Parts: sequence; structure tokens; C-alpha cells
Amino acid sequence: MQTTTTRRRPVQVPTARTADRYALYMAAVQEPEAEVRFIDRVYRGLNGRRAVSLREDFCGTFGICCAWATSGGAGLERTALGVDLDPEPIAWGVAHHLGALDEPARARVGVLQADVLSERVRRAGPAGGFDAIAAFNFSYWVLMERALLLRYLRACRGSLARGGALFLDAFGGPDAHRELTESRRCKGFTYVWNQERYNAIDGVMRCSIGFRFRDGTELPRAFRYTWRLWTLPEIADMLREAGFGSVDVYWEGDDGKGGGDGVFRKARFGDAGNAFICYIVAHDGPADRPAD
Repeated sequence: MQTTTTRRRPVQVPTARTADRYALYMAAVQEPEAEVRFIDRVYRGLNGRRAVSLREDFCGTFGICCAWATSGGAGLERTALGVDLDPEPIAWGVAHHLGALDEPARARVGVLQADVLSERVRRAGPAGGFDAIAAFNFSYWVLMERALLLRYLRACRGSLARGGALFLDAFGGPDAHRELTESRRCKGFTYVWNQERYNAIDGVMRCSIGFRFRDGTELPRAFRYTWRLWTLPEIADMLREAGFGSVDVYWEGDDGKGGGDGVFRKARFGDAGNAFICYIVAHDGPADRPAD
């Protein structure tokens, strides 16, 4: 009896020469589907209905936009607009995220290469405003002057529909003020987070993300960030000054092993420990609230 064997293709293990830094970032840092579930849950809790339209500011490869467009289910055709100044991650997102969608979902995703504070962005979107605007991965911290961040938050409120909500994230705790390096094993590589410098006088910090590979090569500082370490009270004060009626903080639960469990619930008290990551949701109440 003649037998045949199937030759398995070797598993592609990334190296510094072959790695795609955006693919590594998606694998190690971002989980668009989880972000979408959080926005969906909170918005529905605020309004008793599901959000339809989303704007993702500082969107990079706009993975959240694409996850949003496919998350509605039967009878809910969600639309999304991504906004970013940098053409390189946008091009990667067009090739990898947008290109993976079917034609109907692809048609519901728009991308705008523009400054989030520009008139082009103010005019973009549904006539009645967006149900949700998201600025995640601490991206809005590039607005390092209070007046500039306040201007952005006011612009966001003006771009929201009635019942709409602005979704932000933040990190903090004693470790956030330190120069440190943390690493985490991922499938086929190691993710490295560097807090390279923090200036206690103006709150500006310099951070980077790098990747190490099994063959001993590495991509140091594959992504670099210079931003201001805004505190939660500062952000909340500016959101209220921008006109939002309510500002809620969603705190991550404890997994019992000294880490987070990935579940974020509205909280009035946060035990910072050494470090924390949280969500901030600003809104004016349900869509049927009395007119101002």
C-alpha cells in the first residue's frame, strides 16, 4: 500500500528583519473587539438602545472602526469614521483592516487624514452628530497644553448626537511617574514597554514600545510617544468645563493575582496600587433628556 504524507509549512517566526511593527502592535496591545464591546455596553446602559455611529480619533490603523462596522448584527448597520494625521498607519489599516471586510461593511467605514481639531473633522459625520467618539491608547495626551486639550474636548461635545458619549482611557499610579521597562511574552515575540523619561515639572513623559524575538534580534523603539501624563481629576475637570453634564470613571476589576481581570465597571473609588488603566466616559445623559 502506498502512503503519502503532507508536508506542513514551517511556522513563520518573526524576526527584526521580517516583522511588521503594526501587526506586532495589534497582537500585543490592541483588542478592537473588546473596545467595541465596552462602548456598546456603556452606551446601551446610558440610552437603552444601541449606538450606530462612531468616530475614532487618533485612530492609527483604525482597527476599532472596522470592528465597529461588523459588530451590529442583523438590522444594525453601524458606521465609523477614523481620524488621524499620519498617512503610514492609515495605509496599513486600509490594506489589512479595511481590506478584510466585505463590501457592505467596507462602505460604512470612512477614514480622514486630518488634525482632530480641524474644520474638516468638525464638518464630517452624520448630520445629527455621532453616537460615540473614542480616543484610546492615551492618544489624546499628545495635546499637552490645557487650553488645547480643552478645545478638543469642547469640539468632541459639539460633534456628539443627543445622548452621545465621549470615550477616553487613561493610566496612572506611582509607577507612571517612574523611568522603567516592562516586558511581556506574546506568541512568537516579547513586547517591551519603556517609560524613558518623566519631567515632574511639566508632566511631560517620553515612552516607547519595542519588540524582542526568539533569534535574539529586536526592534527597539518601534513606536515612540511624547505626551503629558494627565491625571484623572484634571481630565474630569476639563470635561465638565467643556460642557459635559456627567463624567464617569470605569475601573478594572482585580483578578486575585495582583493584576486586572479585563472587566471595567463604573466606580467612585479607585485604588491606584502601583499602576492602573481605566476608561473615562463623558456624556450629558440619555437622548430623551430635557433640552438645555
